[in-house]
Amino acid sequence: MDVDCRMPEAGIAKAIQELNATSAVSTFDNLTNETETWNEDFFNISTNISRVVPEVPKYILITATSFYIIMFLLGLTGNMLVVYVVLRNRDMHSSTHLFLVNLSLADLLVLVICMPTALIDLHAKDVWLLGEGLCKLVPFLENCTALTSTLTILTVSFDRYYGICQPLRARTVKMLRRSHVCILVTIIWIVAIAICIPFTLIPVYRNSKFKDGTPIKVCRNTIKDSWKTGYIIFVFCFFFVVPFFILVVIYSIITRQLSRESFQLRGQHEQAARVRLRTRKQVITMLIVIVFLFFLFHLPIRVVSLWVVYASKEEMEALGLEGYYNLLAFARIMFYLHCATNPIVYNVVSTKFRMATAKVFCSRQQLELSQKRSSYSRQFSRSLSNRSNKSDSSCVTDRMSIRTRSTSDYVMYKRNEHRVELT
Repeated sequence: MDVDCRMPEAGIAKAIQELNATSAVSTFDNLTNETETWNEDFFNISTNISRVVPEVPKYILITATSFYIIMFLLGLTGNMLVVYVVLRNRDMHSSTHLFLVNLSLADLLVLVICMPTALIDLHAKDVWLLGEGLCKLVPFLENCTALTSTLTILTVSFDRYYGICQPLRARTVKMLRRSHVCILVTIIWIVAIAICIPFTLIPVYRNSKFKDGTPIKVCRNTIKDSWKTGYIIFVFCFFFVVPFFILVVIYSIITRQLSRESFQLRGQHEQAARVRLRTRKQVITMLIVIVFLFFLFHLPIRVVSLWVVYASKEEMEALGLEGYYNLLAFARIMFYLHCATNPIVYNVVSTKFRMATAKVFCSRQQLELSQKRSSYSRQFSRSLSNRSNKSDSSCVTDRMSIRTRSTSDYVMYKRNEHRVELT
């Protein structure tokens, strides 16, 4: 059995183990039995306070709890809205938007399962209250969803690369992608689950006790085997560092291609080509922002994970318990913040997404009124355009007739518009 020191500084090593139970991307400790003995001997210097339960500083507790609640509400609402808007609008059933739905589903899993357990663990004072199942499930699920997000971002980025930089080659691929997005998403989840299975073998749910003999249940992730350390380094390198550089190269090529197309269209009056280019730029801008925020928000917890694996006891001692809790709170908040920001990015950057969201929530009567107005406006514009393209050799009387007809068409258009408003 472990022996936990019951004191204010109470074992930075044990505090780190408390992190490991539910930390994002499973932060691990490398604390051997020798390290645990050192922590106990070190903190037993203050014997007069040896029976005080270790406490998280109040300002960290209040700040982290507030952020957790806000991020949970925003993330849950936003990601459910993304799924609903995309599935409800047929215009949004492109491969890109369907992959974004997969990102939202992964974020929802983290918000619904992992964030509440992290909040409970924050207030539990080194005691694991959620049983053996969640002790093993939470680290696995956090890593699995992170890996799923990485693979989804890579897939949609390659899809955009072929669509923009190699359009001829992408025609057949694009048809396959649109009809088999569900298959691709299933493959992504299967690969992520298979790679993350070892995370279920690392956590250990066991009995422990405080120094005064109070029995507790703990969830530990002590790294003692070389394969565990190697596995963590493998996941960090091949599913965080390598994808980052791949995506940097992909979006650099895409940005250069769009800049070249924009330069070629300069001075031309092809409205359809300009609209298509502007739409492409919006999609790429949205994806670049998503990629940037993903790696920005995941970087702190990844760095903390590696630091905990390789940190020496002197470095832990120098950090102190309060410093460690600040580091932990910052890394966790950044990780969960990512789950709440993607829906905001979609609506801020993408005009199509904003219009689809408005279309879902506006009333049917308003939608029909807008469609009828748009139809009358197109008819009137087409009438003016067709008549203005007639030969300049027409006589003055013909021109006057055109003006009269245009005026009557405009009057008819306004009457119809008024009639639509009344209905």
